[in-house]
Amino acid sequence: MASLEENLFSSIKSCYNGDFFTKESISKCDQLRRNVLQHNFLILAISKLRFNHHTVLYKFIILLSGDINLHPGPIQTTTDIWKPLKNKGFHLLHLNVNSLLPKIDELRYIAKITNAAIIGITESKLDNTVLDSEVSISGYDLLRNDRNRNGGGVACYVRHDICYNRKVIFKDNIENILLYIMLPKTKSFCVGIIYRPPNQDDFLEEFDVGFSKLSQETNDIIILGDLNINIYNDGKTIFENCKNNLSSNTPLTTINKKYKEFCSSYSMKQLIKSPTRITSQSSSLLDHILTNAQEKISNAGIIDVGLSDHQLIFCTRKLIRTKFYSHKNVKCRSFKKYTCKKFIDLLNI
Repeated sequence: MASLEENLFSSIKSCYNGDFFTKESISKCDQLRRNVLQHNFLILAISKLRFNHHTVLYKFIILLSGDINLHPGPIQTTTDIWKPLKNKGFHLLHLNVNSLLPKIDELRYIAKITNAAIIGITESKLDNTVLDSEVSISGYDLLRNDRNRNGGGVACYVRHDICYNRKVIFKDNIENILLYIMLPKTKSFCVGIIYRPPNQDDFLEEFDVGFSKLSQETNDIIILGDLNINIYNDGKTIFENCKNNLSSNTPLTTINKKYKEFCSSYSMKQLIKSPTRITSQSSSLLDHILTNAQEKISNAGIIDVGLSDHQLIFCTRKLIRTKFYSHKNVKCRSFKKYTCKKFIDLLNI
């Protein structure tokens, strides 16, 4: 028990000695909060710490609350930004939310105002200690592929009135959720939510292996996700620069070249053209929407929701319904006056 107290005390001390509101301190205090609740060491630990000012104590208590958002800007409530999602179609959204649990209320608002068919989440930062009920959205099924509370993870919300089958094609090292969507009177199509960690160098090679199997099953695929591959360069994407033969001062990186080769080999088109992560130092396009059926997409773009340091991306798929049992006119040749001799004579002409 003594060693457990010492480890807990050491963790608390490391949290408040540095900068308070950072990813590291929030993550440590979130783990600490769960340990504290389990072992009842909170009062003991705080009593051992010597806070040099009462504001330091208050900040530490706020951290331990487990409800910290590094980007707490008010979510956009104006109807203008949601106008593209009011049109007819099958709406798909994606957002790198950078920790789902503290932002679930804002996400519920987005689901309510857009009534999107599918909402994909990357960097959900969940584990088995977070119950589905804590991050559920009314009217949606929740699918999860967790990593841990420190990073990564994929989640997907599917509206209740949509039929789907979940598929497992990619290896475990590809963080993904893959669905076959089945709509009435139309062929099924595939939707995937993908997350690539920044340091996963072999991602494209592993992704290519699974995608080759997927492309053999269907030719109607939509992939949404944060691939952490910046394709924004000189005000255009690397695909636009290539298409218009524009020169670039910055040569393509190795992963950009591999990414272009991957998209070219499977006829995948990248629909997002604007930066999805804008900081004071740079603008980058890390969140992508890939499809090999661009003619079925009526709209795509980004929406600044102020919920994380990434923009929300979306696309709208046309609802193309196949007509069954409709009236058909069939033309045929009349053989009423047919004779074998005339037929042979016509062949000899």
